[in-house]
Amino acid sequence: MKVQKGKVISILYSLKLDRTNKLIAAQLKKPLQFLVGKKKLILGLDKELMGLETGEKKKIRIEPEDGFGLRDEHRVLTLQRSQLADGIDLHEGMILQRKTKDGHVKKGVVKSFDEQTVVVDFNHPLAGETLRFETKVVDIRDATTEEIENT
Repeated sequence: MKVQKGKVISILYSLKLDRTNKLIAAQLKKPLQFLVGKKKLILGLDKELMGLETGEKKKIRIEPEDGFGLRDEHRVLTLQRSQLADGIDLHEGMILQRKTKDGHVKKGVVKSFDEQTVVVDFNHPLAGETLRFETKVVDIRDATTEEIENT
């Protein structure tokens, strides 16, 4: 059986940043399981796994456009401290949440702050990064009706 849209696959993987060769994620003991083609993974990884068979390994390089996207400087916002809840003990690297007009919650990282303002980056932390995966397909099976309907 081959990896294709509508199949549930399980993979082992490691993920490194291309620019630094730094390991940032690994699932080497308990496989990651997902339904192919349901946008549960970054687009580039989903596409690169297509056609592989159980037991196959593949090294995959994914450019930002097919990964977590390009950095968008419009997502780096300077907020007034008065817009934040009272009593927040701010520090650089802190994660803040912000509700959008349509009710979605966006997370951002505090980059800097002073008495009046807070600079928050709402880009995904891996935006702009080229990713290198090492993968191994450990299982492929047909999806159940429930899996197809609920994902």
